[in-house]
Amino acid sequence: MTDQDKQRVWVTLRTAGTDPDGFAEEEQILRFPGEVTRVGDAWLLSYTERIEETADTEVRLRLRPGKVMMMRQGDYSVSLIFEVGKHYEGAYHTPYGDLDIAVETLSLSDRYSERQGEVSIRYDETISGQLVGVRTMHISYARRGAPC
Repeated sequence: MTDQDKQRVWVTLRTAGTDPDGFAEEEQILRFPGEVTRVGDAWLLSYTERIEETADTEVRLRLRPGKVMMMRQGDYSVSLIFEVGKHYEGAYHTPYGDLDIAVETLSLSDRYSERQGEVSIRYDETISGQLVGVRTMHISYARRGAPC
């Protein structure tokens, strides 16, 4: 696969978490069409989250072994970096105003290719100085026509 080839893929997003008191939140599983492209030593994964009764959110991920950069653009926009042992601070833009957000990656496992890939991230999330919980995010992609 060359650096400019794009593969059409299905993206599956699984999110869950626990609040600061240890109560588990319901797992969400969403699936969207997307594209993956190899650029140098990274994979660029992009998809649009289309969820009923909400505006579309464009999601772009730069996937490198051990490091994920995520940019979400829509009514609720944020850029985050996940890398084990690293603390990252940014702004969470909402229709109601901006909030400070911080993440600290506790674990990250990944594997990528042009046909399929996956990344699992577990991280602490803090908004406006308050710990909101430990989150898990699992993103997988598979070439369309293959199970994801």
